[in-house]
Amino acid sequence: MRGIKRIINNVLLKKNVIRFVLWIFLYRLLLDAIFNIYISPLWDTTGYGLYSAVEFDYLMYFLSWSFLMISMVWSYSWYSNNSTGSSVLIFIYCISFVPFSSMMGYSVFPLLFSFLNLLYWSFLGLFYYFLESKRHRSLHIKTRSQKPFSFIIVILAIFTMISLGYYSGFRIDLNILNAYDYRDEARNYTYPAYMTYLLGLSRIIIPTGIVLFLKSKKILPLIIVFFSLMINYSFDGGKTLFFISFVAILVGLFFKEKHANLVVPAFPIVLIIGFIDYFYFTQYLFILIIRRLLYVPNLISSYVYDYTLNNSPNYFSQLLRFIGIESYNIDLNYYIGAVYFDSPLMSANDGMLSDALWQLGFTGVLIMPFIISIILYFLNRTTMNISKVFLFIPSFIIAYYLNNSSLTAALFSHGIVVFILLMALFHRNPTSKYIDN
Repeated sequence: MRGIKRIINNVLLKKNVIRFVLWIFLYRLLLDAIFNIYISPLWDTTGYGLYSAVEFDYLMYFLSWSFLMISMVWSYSWYSNNSTGSSVLIFIYCISFVPFSSMMGYSVFPLLFSFLNLLYWSFLGLFYYFLESKRHRSLHIKTRSQKPFSFIIVILAIFTMISLGYYSGFRIDLNILNAYDYRDEARNYTYPAYMTYLLGLSRIIIPTGIVLFLKSKKILPLIIVFFSLMINYSFDGGKTLFFISFVAILVGLFFKEKHANLVVPAFPIVLIIGFIDYFYFTQYLFILIIRRLLYVPNLISSYVYDYTLNNSPNYFSQLLRFIGIESYNIDLNYYIGAVYFDSPLMSANDGMLSDALWQLGFTGVLIMPFIISIILYFLNRTTMNISKVFLFIPSFIIAYYLNNSSLTAALFSHGIVVFILLMALFHRNPTSKYIDN
């Protein structure tokens, strides 16, 4: 009987692996098509950054596919793992590494930058695997409070609504075309430092609250969270919050535990919808989401690499800034915007490899994946036995911030550390009614 079960499990495993590989291959092919049809012509025409179209190189294209196939050694383990950290990593993999491989195939990046990227992700896979293998033999972070998590969300939503509304005049405007105007306006606000951390935390908590209260059918808390969402967005035009909250509504209404393995298929499906929109409707999906989420961060990362080749890294500058010590030679984000994109007002934020190079030099390729693995280890410890339905949106948001912000900003300004601490307070027993699986 055990032999039969083992055979069945092996067959199912092979099917899952093949399915995963096929979805990633389809995703990569669609990314190649989008780059050729939309991204490259757009950037070449507008002179986006220092981008310039190059001749197709078969060797580089072959290497890009080789890199992608090597990456599946560790990315499948993330895909098949139920932990929150693995969900974060598979999101970053789909948002960052697969699009990177596509851009590499069209010779956007220098070869050394591409090898550093592969090395960075290899170390990330290795360190995370090591910590995960030790997880069950390590100390468990015990729950220290039984306060209802829904109560915490409501209090934060109300506090955010009042605090941000005070500065924006309690404005409610969901017109996404006004987002940049509100962002420029928010730069001129003078508010206490805690507001920065409150704003970051709210952009994890509010979408999470949408899922939580939709699933539990709690109408009044849901209304409070929605009002907080609208005032939050109208404060500075946070497009990330706008789109993620829309996804949160879909997750809250339709997503169930059995749909957790649809994360990877969702990416090529979104690209297919983007093609339909591009050819027949508005093109907004390509313009506002796909271009900005999948392609621009990798381009910024290559520019940071280019800068660090000829300049010394600004060691630990983000961490020193957080504790009140200004150690900047330059503000790299605005420098990249001014020099590489000819846009002095552009803050070219980026994380992962570019953050590693800027903060630690080439040694960051080794050190930063280890630090991220430790953070995700603690995230796993504080989210054990919590439904993946509840954690779907936070996983995506954490992945987004790790990929698009410095690690220090992602942890503190964008609320990841506080979220982990809050999850340590949230205990879900088998009879909990917080989540409808």
